[in-house]
Amino acid sequence: MATATADIAAGLPNLQWRTDARVLTTAHAALLRSLAAEVVNAQTFEDLEAVLGEHAHPTLRQAAYIAARFDETTRRLIRYMPYLGPYPVDAITHLTMLSTQHPPIEYTHGHLRRFALALLDVVDQVGDDVV
Repeated sequence: MATATADIAAGLPNLQWRTDARVLTTAHAALLRSLAAEVVNAQTFEDLEAVLGEHAHPTLRQAAYIAARFDETTRRLIRYMPYLGPYPVDAITHLTMLSTQHPPIEYTHGHLRRFALALLDVVDQVGDDVV
C-alpha cells in the first residue's frame, strides 16, 4: 500500500463539487447526447442508408433484419423521446403504426421504405444538437 506524505498531497488539485447552472447545463447536455447515441446509433444510420440510399435494394432477408432493428429503435425512441426533446406526437404515432404492420412479402420493400422515412422524420425532429 502506498501512502501520500503531506508535501505530495499539497501538490494535488483541490477538487470540489460544482453545482452551478453552467456545470449542470453542460452535464445535462452531455447526458442527453449520450442517451440519444444509445437510442439512435450508428447501426440505425447504416440501416437507413441500406433502405434509402442511392443503390438501396436489400434482399428480403436483409429487409427482415433491418425491420427488426427499426422496431427496436422505435421502442427506444418511444421510451426515451420525452427526455431527448420536444415530443413529436404525430411523427411518433405514424412511426408506431408502421412498426406494428407486417405486410405480405410482395409489399416488404415499400413498407420498409415508408418505415425508414418515418424513422428519419423523427430523428430529424429530435435535431442535430442532440443526435
